[in-house]
Amino acid sequence: MPNWCMNKVTLSGEIAKEIYEYVSLGNGEFFSKYVPAEDSIEDHCNKWNTKWDVSCEDIDISKDGDIVTLQFLTAWSPPISFFDSLANMYDGNIMLEYAEAGIGFIGMWDSTSPLESLEWEIDDPSVPCSLKESFLKLYETN
Repeated sequence: MPNWCMNKVTLSGEIAKEIYEYVSLGNGEFFSKYVPAEDSIEDHCNKWNTKWDVSCEDIDISKDGDIVTLQFLTAWSPPISFFDSLANMYDGNIMLEYAEAGIGFIGMWDSTSPLESLEWEIDDPSVPCSLKESFLKLYETN
C-alpha cells in the first residue's frame, strides 16, 4: 500500500477550460487522457511521476471565474512530470502544491519556472504559510 501524496492544482488560461470540461464529465482516467503511457509502473513513473493514474471521479474540482482548482491523491509522489508535459501542450498557468505526511515532505511547482520545484520537510518552520494553509487538515492532525 503506498503513502498517499495530497495534491492541489490551480489552473488558469486555456488549460483551465480544457481540464474543467474533461474532469467535470467524470469519465475516464485523467493522466492518460493528456499524457499517454504504456501500461507499466516504470512508464507511469517516467511520464507522470507516480505509479497509477487518477480517475476523474476521484478528483474534487471547483471553479471560480477563470480559475480551476483540482484536489486529488497520487501514490508516493506529486505528478510533476505530468503537469510539466501538460504545460507544454496548452497556454495557461499551472501551480501544483503537494504534501505527503508519511515520508514527511511538502512542496510546490509552478509552470512559469518548471525546472524549479520547492520542497521542504513537512515540519520545517520555513514552509510558507500559504502552503501550510493549503494542507491545513494535515497540519491539524500532526
